[in-house]
Amino acid sequence: SRPLARPARSTLVGLALASLLACSVLPLMSRSAYGDLSGIYTDHLRHAHLTWLFLHEGLDIYREPYGAVAARVP
Repeated sequence: SRPLARPARSTLVGLALASLLACSVLPLMSRSAYGDLSGIYTDHLRHAHLTWLFLHEGLDIYREPYGAVAARVP
């Protein structure tokens, strides 16, 4: 079994640039000022907010409606 050949530097640079471009498309095309997916997909924002509410209100986030708990927390 022969060792794998080392890729050329230009190939690695090209792959890095292609990866950067692919990862940048969504944040750059987003309508949000924060580069998130809030206009398309909001579950991740809701989960972050629920975590914040849990830190302030504890298990009340499961006992009361979301809006009632959210209204009490800054």
